[in-house]
Amino acid sequence: AKLRVRFTDPSTGQRRQRSETVLGTRLEVEAASLSLRMRYDPSTVAPKEVTLDVLVNQYLNARKKNGEPRSPYSRHKELGRYNRHIRPVLGTRIANSITTQDLNLVYNQLQENLSPSTIQKINAVLGAAYELGISFGHLSKNPTKRTRRPSVIQLPPQAPSAEAVQSHLDLLHDKDHELALAVLVLSRLAIRRNELIALRWKHINLQERWLEIREGITHPTGLGAQSTPTKTGKLGWARYPLGDTLVEALGDHYTRYEKVMAEIGVEPTGEAFVLSPSPTRESPWYGDSLTKRLAHHMDHHPELQRFTLLDLRHYAATELVAGGASLVHAKVMLRHQSTKTTERYYVAVRDQQLLQESLALQDRLDHRA
Repeated sequence: AKLRVRFTDPSTGQRRQRSETVLGTRLEVEAASLSLRMRYDPSTVAPKEVTLDVLVNQYLNARKKNGEPRSPYSRHKELGRYNRHIRPVLGTRIANSITTQDLNLVYNQLQENLSPSTIQKINAVLGAAYELGISFGHLSKNPTKRTRRPSVIQLPPQAPSAEAVQSHLDLLHDKDHELALAVLVLSRLAIRRNELIALRWKHINLQERWLEIREGITHPTGLGAQSTPTKTGKLGWARYPLGDTLVEALGDHYTRYEKVMAEIGVEPTGEAFVLSPSPTRESPWYGDSLTKRLAHHMDHHPELQRFTLLDLRHYAATELVAGGASLVHAKVMLRHQSTKTTERYYVAVRDQQLLQESLALQDRLDHRA
């Protein structure tokens, strides 16, 4: 069906027109028509037309508060949680008719299978969707504000010991160069997994000894690899100096890449990914694949302390804090938006230091006895 909406442009006062072609059932066409009107001519939309499905999709299709478009991966995650847990129960209800009690009943049921943080995230998306609907005049209330949600207990991040990290690095160096490099980079620079798999050789200068972080890579279902801003946007951009160990490891890795390209008669390119399942490095790793690859290695070495890729960010962060870095410096290094996030690492280091001081006190008292 060919859908068309005419509206007055609020910035120019001129009449404009938008159209879309929609393939689907009658209900899908009606939903698309309503979505088109909500985007371009919201004054024609009555509250009784706006279901929770329509409201949530309107919010997830809208730009963020800073004006930037929502990343496909973020939209995929939020919509997936909504579709699995809320839509089957409340999706077709008129949004304005849903009460706080309705949401509380759903959240109480979800607590049996979902973590408190997941329920908090679901409520946050619903709340933001309602606020957007209120701002457009489609709704008169936001029932999410008074809901009873399970509280989230923020535990200090758990980091592996330096001995465990080095032991696994020694094992991986002989068996899996690719995974060894991933562990080394994460444990030294505390970058995020999606930033690690987005690294290309053009982001690294071994002569000048630096590495740049400018983007991440995600894999939304059905869309393939998608370049995305870092988790904290431009605040997440960074150029790290490289020490001798990283320069040597990256140099060896690039030499292996050069040899493969020489064998097939193709010139190396800066667009190639540093880490890739492909010999020619034209495609990035799936983040989950790299995570599972590390877990598989851990399964073969139960005698050593286990850790994940995320734990390596915690490891580098706690080592940074334990070394005496100020809260401000640690925040910059970790590229956090708020020092509250960075403070969690200070709590973890403080707790560990208290344990060590307790043992030291016992040793002193034992010697006196």
